[in-house]
Amino acid sequence: MERVRIQKLPVDRVEIGEAVDIVDKAARTHAGCSRIYFLNAHCANVAWKRPEYRAALERADLVFADGSGVAAAARIQRIGKVPNVNGTDLFPLLMDRFGKTGSSVFFLGAKREVVEALAAKVGEKWPAVKIAGFRSGFFSDPAVATREVRDSGADVLFVGMGVPRQELWIDAWARESGVAAVLAVGGLFDFYSDRMPRAPLWMRSVGIEWVFRLAMEPARMWRRYLLGNIIFLTRSIWMGRSGGRA
Repeated sequence: MERVRIQKLPVDRVEIGEAVDIVDKAARTHAGCSRIYFLNAHCANVAWKRPEYRAALERADLVFADGSGVAAAARIQRIGKVPNVNGTDLFPLLMDRFGKTGSSVFFLGAKREVVEALAAKVGEKWPAVKIAGFRSGFFSDPAVATREVRDSGADVLFVGMGVPRQELWIDAWARESGVAAVLAVGGLFDFYSDRMPRAPLWMRSVGIEWVFRLAMEPARMWRRYLLGNIIFLTRSIWMGRSGGRA
């Protein structure tokens, strides 16, 4: 595994199968708390505005490349291929693995009805997975949420509270939660609770899932995907020309 820099932000060059093995090993060994994040174009734009989020990325144990924008930036900066390991593709592979190994999971994030639906869907599709608990991501006291996760005895925690709130919570509280691995998964709960449909496989295969999401929620997503992608790629081109690789 090699750590590279995309727009001076850390990204680990990991294939998706290797990512499953890493998370699975962490869950089974409980050798500390592995903080695992995903970096896409939107995340990078936020990191350049929010130094506390950027610092959390630097302290992460793993940062997976998420989406075609990061892959394009890697090519522009001439650092070679960076595999796409996004949360929505990684999640079912992890559920398959945990169903075999017995590792338990906790879901923290989204509205109550969404996370409840997620837990129900996981129970239906992966009945062998042990769901230690779930909780809405809307809370006033992070210590209470942390204690609930710890009391559940979960091995792996999925946090879906949006960037950068989820990473900042993980950075501050995850090691007190007692879990072996924690993943910041953004809007994943919406997809796997069936609240939001995923793009067709062919769109995901060619790296344009963002077009589908923009079509589904244009009023909410146009800044992120239209303006945000332009800003991200412009910064990549500038850094590529100026040698800003580290």
